[in-house]
Amino acid sequence: MTQNADLEAQLEVLTADNARLREELTNSTEPDLLDILARDPAFLEAFAEGVVIENENGTVLASNRAAEQILGLTLEEMISGTWIERWQGVREDGTPYPPDEHPSKTTLTTGNAFRGAIMGIRKVSGKLAWVSMGTRLITRRDGTRAVATTYTDITTQREISARLEESENRLQSTLAAGRIGVWEWDIASGRISWTTPTYTLFDVDPSAPVTYDLYQQRLHADDRASVMTAIESALEDATATYAVEHRVVRRNGDVRWVRGTGQVLRAGNGEPRKMLGATWDVTDQRLQQERRLQSQRMEAIGQLAGGIAHDFNNVLTAVLGALEEARFAANADETLNEALSTIDAGASHAVALTRQLLAFARKQVLSPKHIHLDDLVDATTELLRHVLSASIELKVHTNCSPWTAHIDPTQLQQVLVNLAVNARDAMPNGGTLTIRATKHVRGSASIPPECAPGDWLNIEVEDDGCGIPEDVAGRIFEPFFSTKPTGTGLGLATSFGIVEQSGGLIECRSKTEEGTRFAIWLPRSSAPGATVTKRPSATHDVTNATILVVEDQTPVLEVVRRTLTRAGFEVIAFRRPEDAIKELERRRGQFDLLLSDVVMPEMSGPQLANIVRHHAPGMNVLFMSGYSGEHLMQELHALEGAGFIKKPFRPHDLIDKIKSLLARISHDCRTECAGTT
Repeated sequence: MTQNADLEAQLEVLTADNARLREELTNSTEPDLLDILARDPAFLEAFAEGVVIENENGTVLASNRAAEQILGLTLEEMISGTWIERWQGVREDGTPYPPDEHPSKTTLTTGNAFRGAIMGIRKVSGKLAWVSMGTRLITRRDGTRAVATTYTDITTQREISARLEESENRLQSTLAAGRIGVWEWDIASGRISWTTPTYTLFDVDPSAPVTYDLYQQRLHADDRASVMTAIESALEDATATYAVEHRVVRRNGDVRWVRGTGQVLRAGNGEPRKMLGATWDVTDQRLQQERRLQSQRMEAIGQLAGGIAHDFNNVLTAVLGALEEARFAANADETLNEALSTIDAGASHAVALTRQLLAFARKQVLSPKHIHLDDLVDATTELLRHVLSASIELKVHTNCSPWTAHIDPTQLQQVLVNLAVNARDAMPNGGTLTIRATKHVRGSASIPPECAPGDWLNIEVEDDGCGIPEDVAGRIFEPFFSTKPTGTGLGLATSFGIVEQSGGLIECRSKTEEGTRFAIWLPRSSAPGATVTKRPSATHDVTNATILVVEDQTPVLEVVRRTLTRAGFEVIAFRRPEDAIKELERRRGQFDLLLSDVVMPEMSGPQLANIVRHHAPGMNVLFMSGYSGEHLMQELHALEGAGFIKKPFRPHDLIDKIKSLLARISHDCRTECAGTT
């Protein structure tokens, strides 16, 4: 016989003896039991449980070592008659367990046996142990009674159970926090079990029975086939896993994206028995991903649009300059003037187009101010009343005061007008247009996750029109994309660029036949609202000034040179900044103004201006550009007193700008001189 077989045989014998002893203990009368104990004192030691035998007076007649270890008392201490009072009994709810209610005493009084009564025992040592108790009434031949009580130590089991319960609670809390629903599908019976988050996610009443058909009904029509294919694949192929993202349509029509994962449990023959899994809401993650992708796509398109617009603005500057020269040459030739007017109209349209492209590309030159949005919205409202039809009700709610936003007010008004016009077109039979301006403190759940930490201001433009179809909603901010037959596709693209360039965010939520809501988010400015003061005008002559012109595009350089010369200025013009610096060093103090392009191959306009002012401190500077990057604009604003004119410009606009700039300098100098006399 092997060692394992020998151990198994011994175990069999011990098990049989234990069963026999239990039978004798529970069925014997007291004289029989006393006879057994007299014949075999080790009788009770055969029990793994603690055993205590008491007579009807509560005196302990016998016990085993297991009982002494469990209760923390010796047999002599138990025989003292107050053994139950030697330790403190505790109920499961933490309240005291009165000694008079001990199961052994209750059994002696009523004759009723106990099984599985739970008690906590606070031992003399202070340690708390938990026991499961069972009692059996023993009747003697003379009519007196005794009780045998078994004690099983369940402290370890309770600790394990408590840890398991705590672990399950943590798991449930984690699932609830992550809005993760757990599900089980019994394939044979077709029964499906869901946890509460799953009911919530699929918008199903928790009291309703869940069926496979109900589950399918909640799936988006366009995703149903792919989900069914994924399930069938997991059931048929033991190596396949179920992991799929799909849309769920709720009862109110709301669409949510969910991710589901599952595992198939199989019988011994490989047949699928059950499918277990989890499902959670990933709508916000998908929206963030789509926004990132859209932002990257828009950035790439913007770079292309900005580059084209910059070069085109240089071309238009030369065209507009040559156009004005041609008008002078045409004199009274009516036919030629008509042709020039046609060219002028086309050029003007091209100017507007390039400015919209630059706005979308976030490359336009802004004039931001710290403004109160309540005031701006109110001012824009007056303008919108002339744009909207009489069948559209305009509602305005503002609550941003006293916070301010740092943005170009003219450009923001353009955004609001663009959105209002789109809303008007979406409500041809009338409706309601609502504009709200609100403030949101740091950490508010309403602030989009893409926004940096801090306080934010929000302007919403909402209509109850036809809405935007889902298949085109992701492209509405792209340039030249429009759902209108006569639309240019630049309105929303321009709005997107203006808000993004101002450090904000614009988002759109729309549902077909229910309406559209655009939300503009702008970071709160730490500065108070600005007040603009008008500079005094000057009337003295400044046309005899000497101007240093630097422009790398030859057609633009020539048009500017001829325009300024014809206006009476002395002009020294160069294509390369290095040549201009050399001329400045040669003719110190002879220039009144530097007119420079901002973006040039060898050196930027602000860099050139800093060098020029090193040689000629206080020299006035006027920049011209079709667009410039943010870092260049920061350099430009850092140059005190520098002016700026946008390309493309008409010759008379350039002359007026230069005269205004020189007149201002002249006025400031006279004021300072007067103050020192």
